[in-house]
Amino acid sequence: MRILIVFIFLVASSLYLSAQLNDSAFSLETMYRGDVVHCFKGLKTSSAYLGQIDMAISLDTREAKLWKNGLMHVHIINNHGNQPSEEFVKDIQTFDNIEAISATRLLQLWYKHNINNFTVTIGQHDLNSIFCNSESASFFINSSFGVMHSVSYNFPVSIFPITTLGLILQYNLNDKYSIQTAAYNGNPGDETNNPYNTNWVLDKSNGFIYIADFIVNTNFNNKLRGQYKLGAFYHSSRFNSITDINKTYLGNNGFYIIADQAIINKTNTSQKTNKLNIFVKLGYADQKINMVNYFGAMGLHYSNIFTNKFDNNLGIAIASTYINKKLQKANNEFTSNETAIELSYNLQLSSIFSIQPDLQYIINTGANSKKVNSLIGLIRFTIMH
Repeated sequence: MRILIVFIFLVASSLYLSAQLNDSAFSLETMYRGDVVHCFKGLKTSSAYLGQIDMAISLDTREAKLWKNGLMHVHIINNHGNQPSEEFVKDIQTFDNIEAISATRLLQLWYKHNINNFTVTIGQHDLNSIFCNSESASFFINSSFGVMHSVSYNFPVSIFPITTLGLILQYNLNDKYSIQTAAYNGNPGDETNNPYNTNWVLDKSNGFIYIADFIVNTNFNNKLRGQYKLGAFYHSSRFNSITDINKTYLGNNGFYIIADQAIINKTNTSQKTNKLNIFVKLGYADQKINMVNYFGAMGLHYSNIFTNKFDNNLGIAIASTYINKKLQKANNEFTSNETAIELSYNLQLSSIFSIQPDLQYIINTGANSKKVNSLIGLIRFTIMH
């Protein structure tokens, strides 16, 4: 009940502020997501509820009559409820992408400035908002379809729920090619020692995370759009050997490839756009020091597959996180991988409300040698303004 009251207050506040402020200068977004979860099969069968409130405010400096080409952005979240992955599923890929310790925290606080084709962003920033992402993959609820685990599982990264300071540079060579690179604080902390996500201490011993993408945008026959990314990352700190704790290596590195391509794009009998996209995500991390050194995912996302008055989306995808073979040999508790298969359907019932039933089957839950498989069902509802 308290969470509902808070959400109603935020919506009312945003409506009031929108009325009082210059609408062209300010952008306010409020969203509530709630997940009802049940584990039908696995290490433990149980049910849970978890939710997240998002409130984001942006200020266009030109429209506010301050200066040209600037954008200020603040994003605050509140997480509440259970942590089913942590409490009873015990998967390593975290099947629900809003799971976090209950707290209200600052997710993003940054300033962006555009100069022709060049953009610079500085401040507290979510790496996954522009790096390691795929529009089609973001439809799914399993966390692995966001930042691949060959990046996020091996060292702390500036992503939900704990982010940190970063400097991001982006340059559009033309409509087809672009590059982006960034440097982030090497250790944003964790949910215990940085609960409100306001610890901005830069410590040289934490090192820095450097990441870069080369992006190619395609458009076959002027209707089948696609995006292809080749990315690489480097962490400048020291890391222990995966098999010898007395041995360390300077730096941690890896690369990834992401493809997201439309293969169908047409208008159905309800005059809605039917679009089928296929995506692939592949990642590698240095096998000398990383627990997860390979990652692979692929899936299909179909918009408005059913002809009716409501927008709807259907998707099926698979993600596999592979455990370092050296670690498997040294520790017989691990098996080769954990694989999640997800089937999801979203129905937009109104401009502000949607519902998304979701089914996930997890093979080798936790990449544990006991090889327990899990079956999880959930229903997500989203209210947004």
